[in-house]
Amino acid sequence: MKPIDQIIQEVTLDLFHHVGVSCSVDVVRVEDDNHLNSFEVSVTSDQNLSAYSGRNGVNIGSFEHLVRILLVRQNEFKDGVPYISLDINNIKKERHDQVKLLARTVASRVIENKRPEVMAPMDSFERRLVHNELATVVNIETESIGIDPNRRIVVKPVLL
Repeated sequence: MKPIDQIIQEVTLDLFHHVGVSCSVDVVRVEDDNHLNSFEVSVTSDQNLSAYSGRNGVNIGSFEHLVRILLVRQNEFKDGVPYISLDINNIKKERHDQVKLLARTVASRVIENKRPEVMAPMDSFERRLVHNELATVVNIETESIGIDPNRRIVVKPVLL
């Protein structure tokens, strides 16, 4: 039986080659409290892959899902299919860094102005990034409001 990371790499390469992308795929096992079998899959290419990743990386989740489906078809995973976090040309990582920077910027304004600020709608993962990023910031609190796909975060000052 092949190692899991090699299977993930081959499946991901095949998927991207089928959609016409010449790329390389790196697979790294990561320690994750939520998932015992967790892998970061990095797809890199000299081609412009923005159409495949979508605006703000929205399509990357679809590729993650396709990779999981293809792994299920491999029929080699007795303990369940591993969790896959896929990134295309670091677009997801860059978006996450932007969201964290935005969160810190909004928090600074809220602290300075002592007025709540409502952030733009975000998916659940990005909202979680904001909540985690601002969890240790003194004098503010965060709250999610609304219903998906328009769910957003309100950053509020804590009045002492």
